Amino acid sequence: MSQKIEKPVLSGQRIKTRKRVLLGLEKADNDLDAVSKYLDTAGSKLDYRRYGEALFDILIAGGLLVPGGSVAQDGDKLCKTKACVFEQPMDMESLKNFEQVFIKLMRRYKYLEKMFEEEMKKVLVFIKGFTTHERIKLARMTALWISNGAVPPTVLGVLINEHLVKDNLALDFLLEVFVTWKNEKGLPSLMTALKRGGIEGRLMEFVPPNKRTEEYFRSVFESVGLTDIVKLHKNQASQEAKRDLQQLLVEDLADNRAIKDIVLDVKEMALKCAIPEHEVIGLV
Repeated sequence: MSQKIEKPVLSGQRIKTRKRVLLGLEKADNDLDAVSKYLDTAGSKLDYRRYGEALFDILIAGGLLVPGGSVAQDGDKLCKTKACVFEQPMDMESLKNFEQVFIKLMRRYKYLEKMFEEEMKKVLVFIKGFTTHERIKLARMTALWISNGAVPPTVLGVLINEHLVKDNLALDFLLEVFVTWKNEKGLPSLMTALKRGGIEGRLMEFVPPNKRTEEYFRSVFESVGLTDIVKLHKNQASQEAKRDLQQLLVEDLADNRAIKDIVLDVKEMALKCAIPEHEVIGLV
């Protein structure tokens, strides 16, 4: 069966699409119902399958994003709209209202859901290029999007990027997402998502290397009311330590090491990982 091969999208076409979207959004004059209505009807004309990335760039940042996180300019021509996440007020009510624009759009065009996931993976890597307020708004919206199923929690993993982690941007963003989620949906929902997204075992990776201690981790998360996340991290670390202890024991036995040496190895690891004696006995 022959398949239709889509032609590559030229940069000029992308710019032309941007102009059409920006004009349509400007006519809506930041009336969210009018914005949703425009996006609904424009889909048949603009072919969102090919221009979905450009559309989401505009709805999040107000214009087309270029590497680094800035909005592409075009002289003095219209290149940015206020009908976007970054231009919304900081309060949750305003952000939740704008979230409906995304929900209605993706209900109408289901194929945009996968494109939105890929878009978020790109946008989150760009957070260094955004202002502090833009990062906060994006983090709060990210919490809403993940908690409502618009994107999977796995997208948070892209924040584990050397430059974002080193500059504390990854951790700050993650904390804002968690605090927002806790306030909007409750901790049980957040804990479930962390496990589902495989994030629970990687929380320490969001901490800058020069601050990567259990004490710092605890103080940062507890300072924003996320004590339960600290407990989750401890439990996860404990399980990993127990698996490591079992593996050490298996390797020592396989190497036919002397019993006294095996006991010494086990005691040292148990002490280092703070595994209680009764649990060590159970593991052995």
